[in-house]
Amino acid sequence: MGLSRKKTGIPQEDIDQADGFRKVITDFMDWLNKSEAFLLVTWGGEDLKRIVFDTRMHKLDDAYWMAASYFDLLKGFIRYKNVTNDVSVEAALLDLNIAAEGSAHRALDDARMTAEVFRAIFTELDFKRKQQYVDVYANAKERRLVKTAIRAMTAQKVTPTWELLVEHYFADKVTLTDPRKVTELQTLFAAEVTKEKQVSNKAPIQ
Repeated sequence: MGLSRKKTGIPQEDIDQADGFRKVITDFMDWLNKSEAFLLVTWGGEDLKRIVFDTRMHKLDDAYWMAASYFDLLKGFIRYKNVTNDVSVEAALLDLNIAAEGSAHRALDDARMTAEVFRAIFTELDFKRKQQYVDVYANAKERRLVKTAIRAMTAQKVTPTWELLVEHYFADKVTLTDPRKVTELQTLFAAEVTKEKQVSNKAPIQ
């Protein structure tokens, strides 16, 4: 039994006989192109990212997928239920009193379960919240660190600067070898400093 079977329950021989990524993604695009327009529905933000990354890994053009719009049904479900915690698609079905059939580790079963949730709450969804995939180079922990550092510096009456952030808050915690990541974090830093100034200016005078 291979690792893939342990994770998914799919026999290794089925995986070995399956079509390769290039054929599958081409067939998928051909099917999507039968419609004048389409909106992908995902459970979470990783699905389109995976398609983009796999497309690049196979040295195919990612322009089609970078331009594609998707709706994150997980976020839609969370807004519908007015809760804050992420839930699995099986848990969502359970909450909606719909029997979950199959395994979320099987792609087709996962898609069917997502479709069932979609059908159940379709009329309650705000499709203006559709998104497109954007490359992100810094992780959530690093982005939080930027915000925390700016608040700390402001509280200490220190003018936040990128140099101070790198020296005192990023040391041994954040690697800055990728220029795309540096640019992304610098943009976030500038936006958060502006936001902090606006909050400070609105604060009542004691």
